[in-house]
Amino acid sequence: MNVAIEIAGYTLGATILFGLVILGFFVRAYLAKPRGMTPFPVPRELPNQALQEAQAVLQQVRSRMERAGEEDREALDMELRRLENRLYKLEQQTFTEQQPYLEIVRQRERIWKKWKDLHDGLTFGSGKLSPENREKLLHAERSYWAVHRRVEEERHTAVARDLINLESLRGQDVLESSADQGASMLTNAEEEAEQTGQESAPEQSPPAPQTAPATGLHQADLANADLPKSGLRYLDPSLDLSELAGGILQNADLSGVSFAGVLFKGLHAYQNCNFAGADFSATRFESQQHPHRFLGCNLSGCNFAGSHLTYLLFSGCDVSNTLWAEAVLDRVKFVDCRLDGAAWNQVDLSRTIMAADLAARLDFSEAAAPPRIQAPAAPRAPRRPPGATETEPEGGEAPDTPEPTSGEID
Repeated sequence: MNVAIEIAGYTLGATILFGLVILGFFVRAYLAKPRGMTPFPVPRELPNQALQEAQAVLQQVRSRMERAGEEDREALDMELRRLENRLYKLEQQTFTEQQPYLEIVRQRERIWKKWKDLHDGLTFGSGKLSPENREKLLHAERSYWAVHRRVEEERHTAVARDLINLESLRGQDVLESSADQGASMLTNAEEEAEQTGQESAPEQSPPAPQTAPATGLHQADLANADLPKSGLRYLDPSLDLSELAGGILQNADLSGVSFAGVLFKGLHAYQNCNFAGADFSATRFESQQHPHRFLGCNLSGCNFAGSHLTYLLFSGCDVSNTLWAEAVLDRVKFVDCRLDGAAWNQVDLSRTIMAADLAARLDFSEAAAPPRIQAPAAPRAPRRPPGATETEPEGGEAPDTPEPTSGEID
């Protein structure tokens, strides 16, 4: 009886062992299979809302011009020419702004085709890949997804700039005034007919013209210290401080201003400015020989989502409660700043520098990679006056020379 039980136990153990070997074989075969190809990336069409609305208004003015009387045609003709010229410039601007997106889309298609050719060549006739071939495929796949992310970033920028163009047209009354003037021309004849034969009424003074509130900012407005800027939208596609004295903007209240999608050209320096609640989403700070600088500025509650910050220094700034989703920070340094409440949302901070005491107070669990920690500066030896020996003269030691504060980014 005991022998039978032992034989049954050995048999069961051998069966389980054999099953595990077979299972391991299938798992290994499954893991060795190459990944499936991503379908051909069909590019999404960019919105052209500003261009479409301008074209619709142009068509309305043309239709009304055909129905207007001879006296009104001259005024409508001038309005039509102005609108056609504005539309032509908008078409050229839209074409230029969409070129980066179209170029990166073509680059993505080329990389996808290379990936597919490599995939088909290495997997043809065999489902098994050598480690070297698997690494080649993984490298091609990573290259594709890196370019794919850039495509999405450029599309986000193009969408933001289309909204800026639309707000610019509305802010300059290009859409409303053209349509309203065309409509008013059509009613002139009716109004004149109603007034014919009526007794002349006493003249009344016309109402005082109302000043339309400012709807947006332009680059020239930044130099005007008396112009209120808080809560407005910056309407130009780019911003350059080279025309300001010293190339620096100081003590400006730009709280709540939307810079979404704006290209910050040239070197930028801001000192003691209030940017609280401002929108910097999808903005780009181009790399310069020296770092861009925010010195003593209030940037609390700002939105930096999707922004590209390259070679930039925040010194003595309040950067608390800020949003950084999908932002790219390349050689960015925070010195003596407040960063509590910042939402990093899978942002790679490996190219960002912070002091150890600042980083210790923050939570980077949501970041894709933590920042680099700046080592504390080594204490300097006391400076001796010229001709002094190693033994200090009576009367005390020479005073220490403080470590200079450098704005350069390592």
